Amino acid sequence: MLRAGKGRIVNIGSLAGKEGSPSLAAYSAASAGVIAFTKAISREVNHTDIRVNCIAPSPIDTRMIRDLGNATVDAMISASPVGV
Repeated sequence: MLRAGKGRIVNIGSLAGKEGSPSLAAYSAASAGVIAFTKAISREVNHTDIRVNCIAPSPIDTRMIRDLGNATVDAMISASPVGV
């Protein structure tokens, strides 16, 4: 991409990386690392036509999320800018 001077990178983080989630400290830290990595790389290539973005969705219905319980999931959803 650097040689071509253009490209697109899309990383996947999570809302837990932005807000932190109880009972998911390691997951939250890893996701925060993806978000910070995305920001750092985007600043490194801002002089090119390489765009770097991170998608950080709110909770997705998985076993890991269900195991947190309704109160925790509701708090996570309320922290989402979209609220869903």
